[in-house]
Amino acid sequence: VPESRIVNVDRSRLVISPTAVTTTKYNDECPATLNDLDELLGGVAVNERTGLARAVMLKEREGVPIGPFSFGGKRSGDANDRIRHELRRELRGLRTFCSFLDCSAMSDEQTADIFVSEDERTGHLLHYILRTENTLDALKVPVDAAAYDPAKWNPLFANTAFSMTTKRDAFWASAILKRLSDEAIAAIVKEAKYSNGEIQATQIAMLKDRRDKTAEYWLSKLSPLTNFGLTGTASGEILLSFDDLTGGNFYRYRLRTERGRAVLKDWTDTSERIARIESDVARRIRGKRLYVLELQVKKTGDEWWLPPVDVFLKRTSDGTITLMGIARRYR
Repeated sequence: VPESRIVNVDRSRLVISPTAVTTTKYNDECPATLNDLDELLGGVAVNERTGLARAVMLKEREGVPIGPFSFGGKRSGDANDRIRHELRRELRGLRTFCSFLDCSAMSDEQTADIFVSEDERTGHLLHYILRTENTLDALKVPVDAAAYDPAKWNPLFANTAFSMTTKRDAFWASAILKRLSDEAIAAIVKEAKYSNGEIQATQIAMLKDRRDKTAEYWLSKLSPLTNFGLTGTASGEILLSFDDLTGGNFYRYRLRTERGRAVLKDWTDTSERIARIESDVARRIRGKRLYVLELQVKKTGDEWWLPPVDVFLKRTSDGTITLMGIARRYR
């Protein structure tokens, strides 16, 4: 999104640029006049005390606009555009952020591609989301925070990427959203410079609630474990550390061969965010084979364990054990 600032506008100081144009009802261009400006400002809120109109100022983007991008397909002629847009995680995961902000009308018209030259012959595109005036219903009516259910939220208009959002896409986005702290939300809302302190407080509380509900729902669909790190000790013990995006959980893990024909270490319960592979077990990990360390989570009060996240391990040619990748299973 482009950089933006809230500004207070004095109508008497505004003038029309000689090159400014507007469109008629038949979509024909014609020179803009002061009457067009007055008509535009007629729907803008004006502070009764100062007489200033409230507006948003966007920083001008460097480069040449070439039109919107599409939430499906690829842009013809763009050599860098190699993946169909409806398959891109950042566009499919955007649905989760739109749910959080109730940005219900995200379509091609809200986007822009800007061509930035690198030299006389080459350049690249920057992709922008420009218009989000429908976010949180633009505060025209109070948004009922208690009524928000991320499981039932849907956009108003069809969006190709949103229709293909998977649980993994939403999990990825929710893990990012969860990092949005209470302090950051409060600072962002204060940048809006509401004249009413009660509205500001309501907005902060509502955004915190929507963040928590969104993250809680989608992070419950897959194992909330992340940020895996593998270390060894002088005694030959292997330690796999991890973070928990939800917290307050119990864990269990086991080590097996990739196809599960042999279990090197059976299920072990722990409250620590560390899986320990003892030295005698680690010595049984052979080269040229994949091994799976299964990790499961159980929330406090729950009877059943969540589906595991599989951490793939392998002994390399120099004898060290390396983390090769992870895979999350659906519920």
